Amino acid sequence: MIPLTNASFSMWAWVPTPNGTVPMPICVGTGFQTVMDASTSVLVSWAEGWVRAYGNVAIRSLEPSITIWVSYYIPLPNGSVELLTQPFYQPMNLSLPLSNKGTETMDLVMGHPFRTILNPNVISSP
Repeated sequence: MIPLTNASFSMWAWVPTPNGTVPMPICVGTGFQTVMDASTSVLVSWAEGWVRAYGNVAIRSLEPSITIWVSYYIPLPNGSVELLTQPFYQPMNLSLPLSNKGTETMDLVMGHPFRTILNPNVISSP
């Protein structure tokens, strides 16, 4: 296993609202690691949304998932770039952000990424 140094991270969570369940951005990062502080106001707001929708029972009975997209690229000898992207799903206990404590540490292993070849010679402007 080789640690990635050029990864991009994008974290999202689904939150119930009066207009339906919508995605909420949590954080983005680049490099070999990003840290998600579970006590940030974004995650507190996310957890409070679940409690508003389902009551205090949600704290004990639900662990909604945080969706994490990890992408990285590999330059190819012909000038193209291979882009690899993979989603990960991490359940989070709602009590973590509501208690304003802790960070969540996850080791993400790219196993079956989506692969796309980007060839700059094929892209044309209108």
